[in-house]
Amino acid sequence: MQQGHCDVLQTLALARKMVGDLAGANQTIGPALDLPEAGFFVRRTALAMALEVATADPIQSAFELRPNPNLEALKRAISYLTPRKERLWDIQSTEARADTLVHLAYAYNLSGQAEEALKLVEEARHADALSPKLLCVTLDAYRRLDRLDEILVKGRAWLDQLEEEALILVTEVASDAGDVALVDAAIAAIQRVPCSEPKVLDVMQAMRWNALCRSKGGRAQATAEVKAVNWTSTDSLPLICGGARILHLVGEDAECDAATTRAKELVPDLSQGPAALQLADLYYAVRKYAEAARIYEKFAPLGHRTELHVRLLACYVRSGARKKARQLLTALPGDWAADDHVRGLALELGQQAADWDFIVPLADRQCESAPKSSGGWLLKLVLDLKTKRMLRFHQDLEALPDELEGPHRQIAQLASLELKYDRRESGMLRLYRQFRRNMDALEAASGYFVGFVACRANLPNMEESLLAVVPGSTVQLQDEFGAVLTISLDPENSESLPNRDGFYPHDSGEVQALLGAALGAEVELPGGLGTTRAYTVQSITSAYRHLLQVAQERVQTSMSKDSVFFSVPVPTKEDGADFSHVHAVLKRQSDYSKMVMDAYQNGPLTLGIVARMLGRSVVDVVTGWPNSGPK
Repeated sequence: MQQGHCDVLQTLALARKMVGDLAGANQTIGPALDLPEAGFFVRRTALAMALEVATADPIQSAFELRPNPNLEALKRAISYLTPRKERLWDIQSTEARADTLVHLAYAYNLSGQAEEALKLVEEARHADALSPKLLCVTLDAYRRLDRLDEILVKGRAWLDQLEEEALILVTEVASDAGDVALVDAAIAAIQRVPCSEPKVLDVMQAMRWNALCRSKGGRAQATAEVKAVNWTSTDSLPLICGGARILHLVGEDAECDAATTRAKELVPDLSQGPAALQLADLYYAVRKYAEAARIYEKFAPLGHRTELHVRLLACYVRSGARKKARQLLTALPGDWAADDHVRGLALELGQQAADWDFIVPLADRQCESAPKSSGGWLLKLVLDLKTKRMLRFHQDLEALPDELEGPHRQIAQLASLELKYDRRESGMLRLYRQFRRNMDALEAASGYFVGFVACRANLPNMEESLLAVVPGSTVQLQDEFGAVLTISLDPENSESLPNRDGFYPHDSGEVQALLGAALGAEVELPGGLGTTRAYTVQSITSAYRHLLQVAQERVQTSMSKDSVFFSVPVPTKEDGADFSHVHAVLKRQSDYSKMVMDAYQNGPLTLGIVARMLGRSVVDVVTGWPNSGPK
């Protein structure tokens, strides 16, 4: 065979696929991509085969455990369809292009490029080339990007266009959100489409129970429906798993055990991947951690970090299998400390075994491999505190990079440590930058607000009134018509921040005329169409203080039933403010916290359960652990 015959290679690859040699077919088509005459149909075939190989194993596919050669083959096939305009959109065969659109979008998702998948879908929308399968890939991309609200919105709008897989995904997200109406609508929709799995409706029913349980006022109905089922004679594993979760949640332990026993009878062979993992997930949900671990470890090879490995680690930690937990934690690749769940489990393990020295070098390696990751630094500093290495703690706190990447909550926690341990200006600036860059994010607003309000020390740069405008100040201006304008100049060393809601970098040309202006001074600022406008300086205060007010307003207007904030009245009497309501709330919280700590000392509560009962993260609990508390 000569090297230049693309058609021959493609024909041979298709022949191998027909006889079941999928890996051989994928290897055969690969070299054809490099030939000069390789065109769209060769690239299309190569992508389809690489995708089929990558998804052949349902367990590997579901938990991102694909072998690297399969993933590299998929990425290579993607690259040969780039740039998309010339190699995809200019193709005249709309039928062939339609299949390739779906395959390419799906391949982007599988290779960790969900944003690129959404760009492709947007191109398809403009070309009037959207299909039900592309809509499914779109929802999967949103899931991978944790944009679950968009799944709810789009899923509701597209309900009549979606196929089975997409409807199940929408139902799952709606179920966790307690959106019973959307779950019911999805169940009605799935009854109108062909279903490949005979027990899909059982899966949907189980998710409906979960939705009811999470909805306002629906738990009693879910409990009644579940208790009406005879679990000892039911043959549907999805239904049993869903029902047992509800029974566990509402404290019906005897019936939960009966349902769990029945589920075990239906999965006699624990090597049956999907069914065995359903059983493991049930064990995990009802806190039978040792039983769950025995199944998970069959499918979670060391050297990977997937949701399967996180669950296995949780099972090891919470069943007391500390040696296995240490082995698994040590083998986790990548920036695992940035994962809140994994980091919390590592801290649970250290607290449980009183073996912080094992985790300290792991935290050091995390900071070395991902120096900009907030998770690694947070773990490192928390461990310094727990091991009482205060010199090392202060050295690490001083070495904290100015710019970090990670969730708002983690960065706020780091800033709070700076505020608490005499690096107040650094902590204030970190909180300021975080909120200024993300002024629409409630978590950034709450982090700023709580960080400042909870700090017991006197904070610098919080003046209520300043004599002149300087970097880090907010000035209120009034024009000749009485209109008021508020402008804030960011502090020095705040790096490049966007102009937003009256906030400007202190060196921005738009606000240079304000620098040095005193109270009562007149200044001219740029107006529209090349003009200037005259203003009088009415007041000057700290930009930190003004941003605190902005954060408070964002938090108060965004409060929900799940918010960690709540309002307590402070009425004013003749002799001053009446804080009796505040004291009563704090006493109730103190009593409840003491009850939880006593339960931890005398019972089977894990550190993770303590954190959930107190409404805090494990990091919050560990950093705030009292010296007199249980060890």
